[in-house]
Amino acid sequence: MKKLIIQIILAGIIIFLGYKCYESIKIPQQFKVIKEQRYARIADRLKDIRTAQEAYKGVYGKYTGSFDTLINFIKYDSVKVVRSIGSLSDEVVLSVVLAMISMPIICQWSNGKVRQRRADCS
Repeated sequence: MKKLIIQIILAGIIIFLGYKCYESIKIPQQFKVIKEQRYARIADRLKDIRTAQEAYKGVYGKYTGSFDTLINFIKYDSVKVVRSIGSLSDEVVLSVVLAMISMPIICQWSNGKVRQRRADCS
C-alpha cells in the first residue's frame, strides 16, 4: 500500500516536470511566432509610409520631415492618379527590348570619322 502511494506521487511529479519541460520549449516558439507577426506588421506600415512619402514628393517635389504633415497630406490633399488602360504583352515588351539592344550606337569622333559600336563611345 505504501509503495502504491509513493508511485502515484512520483507519477504526478513526473507529469508535472514533463509539462514544465514542454512549456519551457513552447514559450520561446510562441515568442518567435509573435515576433515574426510583429515584424510583418511593421514592414507593412513602413511600406505604407514609403508610399505616402513618394506621393508627397510627387506633389511637392521633396519629402516631408514630419509625420503630422504626412498624415495631413494623406487625409486632406488630393493626389493625381494616372490610369493606364490595356497592357503590353510579354512578347511586345521583349521585342522592343531586343530591338533596342541590337541597334548599333553611332558615334562621331573628333576627326570626322563615323564608327559604329554597341558599347559606350568614350
